[in-house]
Amino acid sequence: FAELEGINGIPTAEVMKRLEEYVSCENDYWAIWKLTSTFSSNLIINCDALEAAGIIQPGDESAQWEFKLEDGTVTKVEISSVPSEKTGGWISKALYNVGSLMYENIMTQNFWHECFPDEELVYVRINRCKERSDLSWGKFFSQVLADIRALDGAAEVVIDLRGNSGGLLPKSELFTFISALNNIEKRSLYVLMDGGTFSSGMLMASFLRQYADGAVLAGLPAGQPPNVMGPGDIRTLPNSQYTFTITYAYFLSWPGYEENALMPDVFVYPAIEDYQQGIDSILEEVRNFAKGYMKNEV
Repeated sequence: FAELEGINGIPTAEVMKRLEEYVSCENDYWAIWKLTSTFSSNLIINCDALEAAGIIQPGDESAQWEFKLEDGTVTKVEISSVPSEKTGGWISKALYNVGSLMYENIMTQNFWHECFPDEELVYVRINRCKERSDLSWGKFFSQVLADIRALDGAAEVVIDLRGNSGGLLPKSELFTFISALNNIEKRSLYVLMDGGTFSSGMLMASFLRQYADGAVLAGLPAGQPPNVMGPGDIRTLPNSQYTFTITYAYFLSWPGYEENALMPDVFVYPAIEDYQQGIDSILEEVRNFAKGYMKNEV
């Protein structure tokens, strides 16, 4: 692996600082997600964003990227621009073993789950808060509960909300699910999140933490605090035709919560070495935590 030192002679810290101006955010965790995640805007490899930030100049068809290798040597690589529709995900797949982690396996479905009886694990992945055309939220949560009960309640339940940037929160179905979970005595519950957990995704994590007995948040801070401004009116600028939102609603989902992000109970910082080898750092640490020990305590 290699660490990015800069682009066109501009240090990485300065590149990130300039690009942050183009990200509407309430904390640094969401800004970093939008700038670097392969599942988000990834502005750090967006030519329009780099040009607007003065990292590259108008008409430039390439940029010089400077990397520090594992042995400490520095190398420079000239990378040419490619139309986004032609990349086919090659950038992320070349750098990382994308698709090898369980939560990346089925990105097209809004939500799905899998039961691993031999490991007493029920894994629930919610990519976005949007109902499926073939499966309602109510039926989905019923299927999850059936699998938990089939393990006689002695199950580790993992609800993975990493990168879930929102949608429409199924509040009624969620609280029905939480109520049913609270009647299953022997199960444990872990909710995974990161800087891409935002809007309804963040609210789902917040409600699970507050109202599901024994729920533990694990991973990285979410992209928002639990108490946030909500959706509003979408307006369009007359000349550029850019859209923007004016909001009037304040969502108070956790009274008294003062942090600028929904914070995990168990911090886990994913290691790039793990990611390259197809190891899910956060999920592994949660499973270790459930067994009473952790590889890397923070």
